[in-house]
Amino acid sequence: MPPVKKKLGEILLEMGAIDPLQLQSALGYHQQWGVPLGQAVVEKKFCSPDDVLRALSLQSGHPVLRLDGLPLDPRLASVVPVRTAEKLRAVPLRLEGKRKEVLVVAVAAPGGLETLDALQAVSGKQRLVVHIAHDAEIERAIGKLYYGREPEKPAPPPVVPLSKVGIQNEVEIEFSPVDEVPVKPSRPVLLFGWHEASMRALKTMIERAGIQASPISEDELLQLTAEDVLIASTLGLHTALPAGVRPSAKLIICGVREDLDVQDARALGARIYLRPPFSTEQLEGAVRRCVG
Repeated sequence: MPPVKKKLGEILLEMGAIDPLQLQSALGYHQQWGVPLGQAVVEKKFCSPDDVLRALSLQSGHPVLRLDGLPLDPRLASVVPVRTAEKLRAVPLRLEGKRKEVLVVAVAAPGGLETLDALQAVSGKQRLVVHIAHDAEIERAIGKLYYGREPEKPAPPPVVPLSKVGIQNEVEIEFSPVDEVPVKPSRPVLLFGWHEASMRALKTMIERAGIQASPISEDELLQLTAEDVLIASTLGLHTALPAGVRPSAKLIICGVREDLDVQDARALGARIYLRPPFSTEQLEGAVRRCVG
């Protein structure tokens, strides 16, 4: 019997992208307005579109692909006709295999089985290799591949000193602002106290920024130095550490929506407290600001 696929809400909870109260609120919004749950949590600003896409990737087993800037082969427009691409929200990327029998394709999340079956039928290929992408990127890629439209380049954001940037949902604790842009960590960022799915999600978020991340054990937790950067939960640390003991590392706490959790983070000596939902960019910024 095949394993039961986890629901999107369960995965978002395990990732730490939303909390149970937010899930209940989003489910009510989903039922009231008939929008997909992933759209509901974004519209209610509980988490980012990137968080939802990562969750859908974990649910479907299809890796995430960023399409913007990716070269597209105009010859593949005949493999998946434009009407099919627009209807199924799909973009053919390349052919693989000795006989070009494998089609690599990007589809808008969540990319259900009906979509994939239709793509395989219309392309006539024996197998699909599927990636999922944001719908907006699919739209731009269709415009580029089939209509020759070049996407507009977004204007660069204004340069603001890092110490003056306000980061949403972040509480700074005993953290001195820096005058220069932080450098890339020379050693892996350490992760402790998370369930397996949450650990994978945090590791993926950090490594997307080009920063190595590594889970550690309870024994390793007690051997950290002031040069290490540790991302942990208050619950995980309270479970593993003796009473009154703080980790020696530069500590980032990913918390919950409770004032008590902030107090616990202070007591543990946290440099930064991230209140969910937080984005990949916020997590990366917190890591880089703890280095140096």
